[in-house]
Amino acid sequence: MRNLTQFPITFQTEGGGEFTVPVDKSGPAFRPIRRSSPAGAVTIRDRDLHRVEIPVEDQELGDVDLPSTEPVVVPIPTAQHLAGQANVFVPHGVVRDDKGQIQGYTGLARVVEALAPTTSASTVKVEELKELEVLTPHAAAFYLDGPDNGPALTIQSTQSDPSIGRQEEQVTCTAEVVETEHGVLPVSELRYGKVNLPDPAPGVGLVVSRITAGAAAGRGDLLVPVTVAKNGRPIGASGLNRIR
Repeated sequence: MRNLTQFPITFQTEGGGEFTVPVDKSGPAFRPIRRSSPAGAVTIRDRDLHRVEIPVEDQELGDVDLPSTEPVVVPIPTAQHLAGQANVFVPHGVVRDDKGQIQGYTGLARVVEALAPTTSASTVKVEELKELEVLTPHAAAFYLDGPDNGPALTIQSTQSDPSIGRQEEQVTCTAEVVETEHGVLPVSELRYGKVNLPDPAPGVGLVVSRITAGAAAGRGDLLVPVTVAKNGRPIGASGLNRIR
């Protein structure tokens, strides 16, 4: 079993054992960007009423090339795109410590159904967006002049309901298992439905995760932060992307 995600994955087995699958050298298996083009800028006024222009790019994603038979563990967006492929899995059954931090997983899940996103071209123009609503758990800090100069604008999250931005998810247990050299992992089936998002509103852009935007690709009001890092640690965003 190959780990084609971004991070090592720790699994905990029924007998109390534990093993970690390192990231494969060919990972992570994200869908590649087939085409990227500037889409303009969202102009927001800060607390001092200064104009802040946040650049936006449109991205069209391509297909990902994976082994056809060997079990692989991939990021959720990739598994959704490849729904029904028998050898493609995501980690499943989160194990957390007393502080809520993820310690590992108890098994695997195969995405067998995912609601296809709308792919029709959006009529929303970036220049028409005058307000940003952040629907991620954390504030969006925009570092438009590099990571050393501080954020030009910070917008607090308005995600009062944690279900906002998430897809409907149905889990089915199965008798299937995947055998690894370290132990046996149970397999569940995942079915994804529609994304829980507010209806489009004139002039309002919604800042969401890449998973959410990918599941509702084609909505021109959904914007994904472009991560900017300092000393290897993500600190905010340098701009926004739209997934087409």
